[in-house]
Amino acid sequence: MKIYHTMMNGEVIHDHAFPMNSVILSLDHHVKVICKKFKFDREKKLEVYVWLPTPKKWVRTKIRNDYSEAMYNYFCTHIRKRKSKANFEEYMKHDRRHKGGGGGTRIFNGSITDYECRKDPFHDFKRCWN
Repeated sequence: MKIYHTMMNGEVIHDHAFPMNSVILSLDHHVKVICKKFKFDREKKLEVYVWLPTPKKWVRTKIRNDYSEAMYNYFCTHIRKRKSKANFEEYMKHDRRHKGGGGGTRIFNGSITDYECRKDPFHDFKRCWN
């Protein structure tokens, strides 16, 4: 009995493409049990594809036995991504104030001190005359 997983997306095994990280259980008499997804309750049956070498065909079935336990344990130890225990909401809490959309201040003569501080309002845009 040998357990491994697919490394490439769309890996073809006996004319059937399997996605990346599919767990493959290869038995001694050339029977292959392949599971694509492990998003299930551990108490439920696991949906697998079984390659039968004598009729040379794939069979889709659900199993709950020692083979499914071995495949699930392999998935948990080798493939499943570990979740970060960092609390990002706690990281974002701070007492510094974020920028507000200030509109400048209005002076007594009616001018606004926001972005432009010259009489020429387009002084920072280059003019080109053709």
